[in-house]
Order: sequence, then C-alpha cells, then structure tokens
Amino acid sequence: MFVSPVSSASEMNVVPWGAAGPVPGGDDASSARRAWRVLRVLDADEPFTQMVKTVIYLASGVVPDSVPMAAAIGITLDCWHNTELETAHSGSKTLTDVVMVRLTIATTRSVRAYVTPSGIDWDGVGGVLLDSERQLAPARTVAELVGDQHWPGVQASIQAKLDNWLHIASVAGPRATLRLASAMGSTDYTAHWWGNGWWTELSDQVLHHVEDKFPELLPSGDDEFAGRRLASEVFHDPESLSDAVLTALIDPPDGKGLRYADLPEIKTHRLGADSAIAS
Repeated sequence: MFVSPVSSASEMNVVPWGAAGPVPGGDDASSARRAWRVLRVLDADEPFTQMVKTVIYLASGVVPDSVPMAAAIGITLDCWHNTELETAHSGSKTLTDVVMVRLTIATTRSVRAYVTPSGIDWDGVGGVLLDSERQLAPARTVAELVGDQHWPGVQASIQAKLDNWLHIASVAGPRATLRLASAMGSTDYTAHWWGNGWWTELSDQVLHHVEDKFPELLPSGDDEFAGRRLASEVFHDPESLSDAVLTALIDPPDGKGLRYADLPEIKTHRLGADSAIAS
C-alpha cells in the first residue's frame, strides 16, 4: 500500500499512490515519522485496506487523481449499482435494462452535486441515494420502480456501503477518499457509462453506427428527435430518449452499442524533431 501525508498526521489526510512532498511546517525527518505513524494506522484498518485492494483490482493501471465526475461515477457504482438493487433488477418487470440505465445516469447527476475538488459531502450523497421519494422516471419514484418488497433491502445495502465510505473518510481524510472514489469510477466496467471521459466520442461513434446499419430503429424525417436533436440528446441527456431509441443504442442487433462497443482509440500527438517543444 502506498500512501503519503499531505497535511498534518493528526488529520490523517493522506493520498494513496504517490508522494505529495513533506508535511507543511516540518522537516523531512519529522515528515517521515508522521508518515509512518499514518501508515501503521491505515494498514491496521481493515475497511480501508480492503477498499484499496478492491480499487487496485478494479482499476488496475489507474493512477488516481481527484476527479469529481469520476468520483461521482465511482460512488454511483459502489453505493447504488453494486447493492441489492441488482437483486431487485434480476427478473423485475419494472427495472428493465433501459430503466436501470436511466436510474444510473440520474443518480450520477445527483451525486455529482455533492462532490467537489476538496472532498465528498456524504450527508448529501446519502440524502440522494436513500430517498425513497426521489423522482427517477415520469411520475415514478425510486421506491415504486424498485418495488415495495425490495426497497427496504436496497436501502439497507446502500446504507452499509455509505457507512463503509464514511469510515474510510474518517481514517484517510477527504482528499484520499476522493482519490479512491475517482479510481473506482475509472474502471473498465464504467468505461461505457455516461459522464466519463469516453462518452463524447463513444456516444457519437455508436449513434453513427446505428444510423448507418439500423436506421429503421431511430427517429427520421420530420420527427422532432431526428438529426441534430437526436445527437444532442444522446450526448447530453440520453435518459430522456424513448425506450425504443435508448434500447437501439444500448443493444443494437449486432451488439456494437453503448454496452459493448469498442472504446474509441486515444488520440495522441507525437512531437517531431523540428518541433519547437522537442527542440
């Protein structure tokens, strides 16, 4: 486990994966002593070490930074998606794949409001995730969509996840916790989710593919959602699309939709020998 202090040891405000320099106000020796004290505390904390192991496994190769949008996705993944909600989704007539996509996007948007570069407002996040009256579809609340028989179990599992993150924040500090959540939202699993850095090109790529291969599945002609309006909705507000259109984009007949399409290649620029920077 690699952690290093970025402020006083008493606050235990640490950052996983990478040093941030000496503790302000102290020499290198005192900084090292404080760092080891923090390391011993964190290494002995089972919830923290387990979360770090989970993030390292899920986000292999990711060097975490404090990215609020990625953290919102990570919180939504761990505290909303990876709960008893999945059990409720299995075999449900109301929690279809399309509805689950809408719920995930709406939840990510709401959680994002409580994530800042300085840390996460866990009271605000909890208020969003545990609110049974939250409107997540036209005239439907989250409790209605999940079902009365499932919602208490979903709430309990969400609360357990939130309690775990609150504990981690108490021992690791807000900035380290933000980095962990950012890494949680930067996994291969969430690479196709709305809100991440891939979405701009991925949504455009999938829309053009479906327009080219399966135009009959999308609005056309004088339909108000055709053309540029459709492209704008797919990029900005995909949850506002009709069930038929969203289904076509998520899982077109050839499987190359938002769920399984290959991610766009990362575009890089190589500096030539005659470049002013290279020289």
